[in-house]
Amino acid sequence: MPEGLFASIQVAHWPFALNWQHLPSQPRHFFFEIGANNHELERDELGQLLDGEDDSEGGFLLSFEPLLDKYSYLLSFSSGGGAENNAAVNLGLQHRRGLALPYAVGHCGESKSDRSSKGIGAAVFHVTALDGCSSLRPPTADFKLQNQEIASTGAGMSWPSWVVDRCAHLQEERSVPCVSLATVVGNWLGARPIARMKVDAQGSDLDVIKSAGEFLHRLLFINLEVHSRLAAPLYHGQASCDEVLLTMRNLGFVLADARKIGSACNFTMPEGNLDFVRREVWPLWRSFYKDYAYCDVFSAAGACGGPHCIAPRIRAQVNRTGGCEGEIQDRLTFESSALGMVQVWVSPGCEENLQIRLVDQHISFWIHQGPVKGKVCSVQSGFIASTNGPMVRLQVDDRRAMGAHKSKLVILKGLLDQEAEKAGESLTMYLDASARFDPDIYWPQPCELLMKSAHWIHIFRVSTQFVATNKSSEFCVLDKF
Repeated sequence: MPEGLFASIQVAHWPFALNWQHLPSQPRHFFFEIGANNHELERDELGQLLDGEDDSEGGFLLSFEPLLDKYSYLLSFSSGGGAENNAAVNLGLQHRRGLALPYAVGHCGESKSDRSSKGIGAAVFHVTALDGCSSLRPPTADFKLQNQEIASTGAGMSWPSWVVDRCAHLQEERSVPCVSLATVVGNWLGARPIARMKVDAQGSDLDVIKSAGEFLHRLLFINLEVHSRLAAPLYHGQASCDEVLLTMRNLGFVLADARKIGSACNFTMPEGNLDFVRREVWPLWRSFYKDYAYCDVFSAAGACGGPHCIAPRIRAQVNRTGGCEGEIQDRLTFESSALGMVQVWVSPGCEENLQIRLVDQHISFWIHQGPVKGKVCSVQSGFIASTNGPMVRLQVDDRRAMGAHKSKLVILKGLLDQEAEKAGESLTMYLDASARFDPDIYWPQPCELLMKSAHWIHIFRVSTQFVATNKSSEFCVLDKF
């Protein structure tokens, strides 16, 4: 262990639940971020999964980062990001619903005899010239030579020069506090399930997961960085992607995205990322990635370990709500400011399985696909980007009988915030794109409000081609003459 000067300071409250005592209720979900030395922080990526639709539904994030300057950067978010802000902030918070902790995570030689240690030990952290490559594992001694051989023979994938020059150069070793997932999950959190854990531990990723021990089953979803066997290993003893797949399977995890089974390690870069879920919840995930291919950030924050995803490109979320009842029931919800349209096609036999709602300024599509072991109504979904907002496609097919589809065009609420002229341009594009399907138009206001608005006076074309009806108290449904 390196010699040095050490400071004993408090970084969080104990008992651990005091760290969210400022919230109106217990966090609904917990999220882990192991390694936060990058530009894609979970506090930003998770968005409304932290804040929730109201203050009683949000989650709570624990971020672990042992490099002090990066740890302090996380803390700066809570104080407004500036040293000139002298207001006191809650201990350890990086976000109202997020705690930053200056620990490495893994097998750490924790002290069990000292009750004051709370299960925290120490470990050697290998700091490289580019500190984003720092790790509990030292760099591979002959990394440069291995990479050069691969580059010269073309028999694999070589790393770029900046990795060779800066990531393989050990600058110093530091002693850092270290804790296992078994301690965090079992002792600190009382064995609560973890809806999402993102691991970017630079070659130590499997060590992080194994450190959960008897609490492995509480890790419901894991996003994991993996290393291609076709590239030189950057760290001593680092597992390849194939080894990670085998180990994760033996630990009770399977690939979350069924489309990657058989080809998960066929990525074109030396490193990639894979998503894993516990084997026992995988039936709820079976087709989720295919059904909602526009999603970017996934977690097991749905019911009973079911999927939940965030789709920032269309400003929406998908929540699988029926998992506890063994049902595939999804709620696709758009932010109130989301701009664009949703083109819906639904088979006659599935019309009762699809509900379109406007609640608290959010447009939601509730889709009941049926039992996990026998879906009746299947989903296909995608989107096309445009200058007038995304054009989202949602198709619900009756698997028992194929036939003609009923078409609906749902206008998202962001259109109401546009000037009438711009809104008219947007609406004209939406109508032209869907004209051949002869859809019902769902306007995101009751008819009496639409009739009084500048949109009705200035936009339409529609006023001479469509008649407003009151089929829905939430929407004004426009039928074509």
